[in-house]
Amino acid sequence: MRGAVLKSIARIEARLSEDPRLEKTSSEEGPRDLLFVRRVVSWVGRLSPSPSESLLLAAWGHVLDRWTLPRDSQPQKYPMTTAGYHKWRKALNLISADATSKILSEEGVDEKAISRVRDLILKKNFPSDPDSQSLEDADCLAFLELKLEGYLEEWDEAKTVRILRGTLEKMTPRAREMAARIPLPEKAVALLKKASP
Repeated sequence: MRGAVLKSIARIEARLSEDPRLEKTSSEEGPRDLLFVRRVVSWVGRLSPSPSESLLLAAWGHVLDRWTLPRDSQPQKYPMTTAGYHKWRKALNLISADATSKILSEEGVDEKAISRVRDLILKKNFPSDPDSQSLEDADCLAFLELKLEGYLEEWDEAKTVRILRGTLEKMTPRAREMAARIPLPEKAVALLKKASP
């Protein structure tokens, strides 16, 4: 990889480490979004053995600075409804795209590449763009691996199955096969089976 790309990734990783929300996984503890992004990047490598620089940069930057806009900070703007959730997620994507673009620009990445990374983070051409689909697959796999278990007590069964169905429907058949091999609690496995398309 080119120097500008490696420097950009190092800066993005450093910024992710500033996430004040700490989390513990089965193997490590640290800033929530940093742990998540590392898993996403790992899944990208398994899905795309030779990922493009744009895909790698988007994988590193796609949740950058999300912690700066907690949903409950503006309940009137992002109510606890499905529509409110989607509006909040779009706002988060824009925050991440802007923050990542700024770092890439400062590190000398060319404008065409920056535009490509922004499109991936903003899901402009999902699912027709293979890189966009790979990023979505990796993101969904990391969610199932790291976050699903924590929501099992928070969400009722109907909500969990609905969210899992939406997650699985966004994934390619290959990614769904990978998801089936993630070691999960028995309850999560049963709900995933219920949600399978």
